[in-house]
Order: sequence, then structure tokens, then C-alpha cells
Amino acid sequence: EILPETTEDYASLLHTHLYNIEAGTSEKILGNFNDVLRWECFSDNLNASLSTSVKNTPIYVGSYISSAIYRFNVVLDNVKGKDSELDKKITAIAYTLRAVVYYNMMRELCEPYEKQRATEIMGVPIVDHFDMEAKPGRGNIQETVDFIVEDLKKAISLNQVDEKYIFTVDVAKAYLAK
Repeated sequence: EILPETTEDYASLLHTHLYNIEAGTSEKILGNFNDVLRWECFSDNLNASLSTSVKNTPIYVGSYISSAIYRFNVVLDNVKGKDSELDKKITAIAYTLRAVVYYNMMRELCEPYEKQRATEIMGVPIVDHFDMEAKPGRGNIQETVDFIVEDLKKAISLNQVDEKYIFTVDVAKAYLAK
């Protein structure tokens, strides 16, 4: 309900995720068994244990997805386009992190990408700005791929090289290569 006021406050939204990645407890970015199990509850591309209970199944998949990326969208909606070095760094990181989350969701929740059928294969709902009430539909996998690629290209253009933030331009380039 209350948005941060300074660039440092917006950066703190990302620091939690970066800390969890370094500590090996990342759930939203790099995933863990619990995330895989949760995603499998509403996926048609099963590769985890089927011995889960119905209570783990979300009513609306978008509620889980938006909880994973809302912080990145808050940063992007309010910081991108500003001129300070910190603004540029956290914008690049937010683009990269959002792309990584979508890449992982696409990999886990969708059929494998086939160029000939890309507009027929279901993708994931795209949440590209902060809106707690949004309930986007599930587009096709080509739309999902295009969204991921565009975010990575934006991150690369900002040339974030500060290794303190983990997600440097090289990381964005590596995900783009995937």
C-alpha cells in the first residue's frame, strides 16, 4: 500500500532476493523443491512428485506469479528512466531478475518451445507492471519468449557490471543465450 520514496528504498526490494540467492535459500529466482512442487500443482508439464495434497494447489496461478515478481515491477514502474548510477543498476537488475523468473516459469510450466507451433503452445501470464488486481490471461509461448528477450536486452543495454548485485550484464547475456 505504501511505495518506497528513495532509490535506496527501491534497491532494498531487490536486496532481499539477492541475499537469498547468495545464501542458497532463493525460492522465487532460482527455485527449490518446494517451488517445483507448487508449480507442478498447476502445470501440464509434470516432472515432480505427484504425492502432493490439494491444499497446495493455488486457486489462481497469477496470484503466485505476481507474488514472485511484484517487487521487480514496483522498481521498474518507479525507477526506470532516472539518471543516477544506482537507478540504472537496480533497473538493470530488476529487468534481469524478472526475465530469469519468467524463463524459469516458462521452462517449468510450459511445453518445450517449438518455433513452428510457438503461437499455439500456451505460455505464462505476463505481468509487466505493478497492479495487485491484475488477472492477465495466459498467452502463447512466443509472447512469453519475446517478453523475456526484451527484458534481457533492456538489462544488457544498461551495462550493469557491479558484481555486488550478482546479476551483471554477463548474467543477462548468459540467459539471453539460453
